Amino acid sequence: MTKQTTPQDQLQEAIHHHDVMAINDLLAIESVINTINLPDEDGFTPLLRATQLNHHDIMKQLITAGASPDASSGNARITITGVGRGRQVAPIHLAVTFGRHAVALLIDKGANPSLVMQHGWTVAHVAARFGAFDVHSVLADNGVDIDVPDDDDETPLHRAIMAGYPTCAEVLIKAGASLADRHGRKRRTALELAKKKGRTGVVRYIQSMA
Repeated sequence: MTKQTTPQDQLQEAIHHHDVMAINDLLAIESVINTINLPDEDGFTPLLRATQLNHHDIMKQLITAGASPDASSGNARITITGVGRGRQVAPIHLAVTFGRHAVALLIDKGANPSLVMQHGWTVAHVAARFGAFDVHSVLADNGVDIDVPDDDDETPLHRAIMAGYPTCAEVLIKAGASLADRHGRKRRTALELAKKKGRTGVVRYIQSMA
């Protein structure tokens, strides 16, 4: 039996095809507006879908129509490219993979830059895992606490060192990430972790700050 297509399905399809006119027509339907923050069967709200596709104009269009910039995937696990799969993924977590402009757009439209997804990962943790150093600059400029540890007690700085992204580590340190605090199962400082992982560039940078 063929599944009946709903206006909500049509909205997701229009977003996928970047059909701005169709989206505008669908946003005039009350049932679409009333469900605009609900995820589809794959865990994607309309705004999550637009963010995944990096459609900035549609992201703005949806938020103007009432989409919450913080509505997440809930218990559905969705993939963040280069990072992995997780629950409670919000648009700002997905936006990290497209860099500072996508993240700044969402923050400008009211997104919470301190949102936490599954495993206690903040936007800064996602950026550290992906190597998006420019996103760390945006977060710092917006007063985000970049030293919040995740559920494994790893900070974004520690995650950047483990993932092998020295530029991320340097940007986080310049933004005020702690070099003295010990984190993780082994309770290491950032310098100790960098030495253990063989991140010689990070080691030299930290030592140059002494």
